[in-house]
Amino acid sequence: MNKIEEYNFLAILGSLFVVISILHFIRIISKWPMMFGSFEIRIWWSYYILLASGFFAFASFRLLNKKK
Repeated sequence: MNKIEEYNFLAILGSLFVVISILHFIRIISKWPMMFGSFEIRIWWSYYILLASGFFAFASFRLLNKKK
């Protein structure tokens, strides 16, 4: 992977994780229900996903700044 492809990959990946974090934050605030078939995803799972995706976004953008 060349430098431009790696830069674009990290930028897209970091942006995707930011969007995921924002959506889970909104889900926590609004208490949106989430169902997969008959299985309900509890709100407390969004706390874990918010932390994980926030960390991955931070790490992606930090690597992006190191690649400059």
